[in-house]
Amino acid sequence: MRQVDTKLIRRRILATTPPTDMLHRAQLVNMAFTPILNHILMVLPIQKSTLLELDKEVRDFLWTKQCQGETVQKRRRVAKNRLAADFHLGGLNVPTFQTLAEGFRLNLLQRIYKR
Repeated sequence: MRQVDTKLIRRRILATTPPTDMLHRAQLVNMAFTPILNHILMVLPIQKSTLLELDKEVRDFLWTKQCQGETVQKRRRVAKNRLAADFHLGGLNVPTFQTLAEGFRLNLLQRIYKR
């Protein structure tokens, strides 16, 4: 996990497809950022503090922008606790890494139990 540079991943995503609005950023998180880290979450047991840092990285991706080389805080339009909710419930459908890691652990336990 130490070798994964989330800031580099975020910069690479922003360089290839500059987001135009908040929904586009949410799609980039779901389609580009999260799948890269899913492979790590499947293999390694990760500490809760690291998962909280990853969630903070996603929130920073959603709520900051670059203006003339400086990082500027954008106006938050969706609450932090509401990000994982579906669109029709007022969220952005962006899962937290804590819930993803719990799901992968449960999948592993289910596979062990079935064997």
